[in-house]
Amino acid sequence: MANYTPKNILITGAAGFIASHVANRLIRSYPDYKIVVLDKLDYCSNLKNLNPSRSSPNFKFVKGDIGSGIGFKEEDTPNFIGSFYSKTKAMVEELLKEYDNVCTLRVRMPISSDLNNPRNFITKIARYNKVVNIPNSMTILDELLPISIEMAKRNLRGIWNFTNPGVVSHNEILEMYKKYINPEFKWVNFTLEEQAKVIVAPRSNNELDASKLKKEFPELMSIKESLIKYVFEPNKKH
Repeated sequence: MANYTPKNILITGAAGFIASHVANRLIRSYPDYKIVVLDKLDYCSNLKNLNPSRSSPNFKFVKGDIGSGIGFKEEDTPNFIGSFYSKTKAMVEELLKEYDNVCTLRVRMPISSDLNNPRNFITKIARYNKVVNIPNSMTILDELLPISIEMAKRNLRGIWNFTNPGVVSHNEILEMYKKYINPEFKWVNFTLEEQAKVIVAPRSNNELDASKLKKEFPELMSIKESLIKYVFEPNKKH
């Protein structure tokens, strides 16, 4: 076991501008290694970036999304107790389960098209000196608030993961912000360990399974599609 040398490399987001350069270089430099590149091929990636490597025998491309795994379902017990806020939310949710006439909507990191609102998630991270880069489930209010009214009309009850399907990272949001709002915008990342030194209480990062909501409302858009349609396109600078 001491002489074992791994010869399989997985590169995620590999059709993007930066990662494709890394992938092409590794494939060229290490012909004995199997290089698997994975990408969802969304708005910020292009398979053509990998053209220099596509004929290489050690190259394999897989279309997929690392953030589309098994998220937390409505019946899963909340397991983050890092802050008083999170603890109380979990306790109240458990209490409300005892009532059959309550509809609980689990909202996460709410985003609206009002980019002047200081409570808007995008507005907040655009003003931070440094941001982490973690995929999360989020709630696009412009799309989901009308759905909440329809849920009341349908007399829906119980717990609902009230987020758009899929996840989006801080960097992906800020890349959209730069593309649609401010081409000169720049930001700096830091690690979770560095973040922990400057925040008052720990933060949770997770993916909620929105399949129950999607089944009830098939028209519900994925998080990245909803961000573009409801937030960035209406605010686009020309």
